[in-house]
Amino acid sequence: MEDFLKFIITPLLSEPKHLQITSTDNSITIKVGDPDVGRIIGKQGNVINAIRTLSRTYCAIHQLPPINILLLTPPAPAASQPAPATKS
Repeated sequence: MEDFLKFIITPLLSEPKHLQITSTDNSITIKVGDPDVGRIIGKQGNVINAIRTLSRTYCAIHQLPPINILLLTPPAPAASQPAPATKS
């Protein structure tokens, strides 16, 4: 399954060397470089949803148990706090 996901995801990346795929019993975690996170998610999540659909189909064809696909994303930058208002 990991090779299948690597085959699907690698052409989408601008930096394929940062692709990391780790698996547990019932889930696979995908980690890519920061510039490629948006490419893997796609507009309105269409790309990651397509990857999940393909993985479900792969599992069904090969008679494997279904798995969850998780994409690790970097934390959002902290919003800067406005300065407190002072009384005059």
